[in-house]
Amino acid sequence: MIEITLKVPEDLAKRLQPVREQLPEILEIGLQYSTPLSIRAYSQALEFLATAPTPAEILAFRPSSAIQIQVNRLLDRHKAGTLTPDEERELDQIGDLEHILMALKARARQQLDQLELNRPDRLAARQVLLDAGYYP
Repeated sequence: MIEITLKVPEDLAKRLQPVREQLPEILEIGLQYSTPLSIRAYSQALEFLATAPTPAEILAFRPSSAIQIQVNRLLDRHKAGTLTPDEERELDQIGDLEHILMALKARARQQLDQLELNRPDRLAARQVLLDAGYYP
């Protein structure tokens, strides 16, 4: 671990003293929130997709609860009409990501449906329906 020396105001130093052992975790959390929400959401989605998920895993994917909470706060502020222009852009970018994920999930659902139709036990039943003229 690397040691870092910081100069902080005296009142902040007093507040940090009781939690000095937890400072690495506190700094990590602070850094997470210093990155724009949309970048964190896109990064999370890309990291997930880089694992080459199955269609079922794609359907089950959800953003982290921290991201969901922040998006919900932005949505509440949007409804109240109190978003800043930067927050409006952030919410628009989150919306763009949501549309991409919806399209991926729709495709994953199609793949799962196709796999279900092509199961050996389904193929025989499908052939009976085809022979009876129920499928074009």
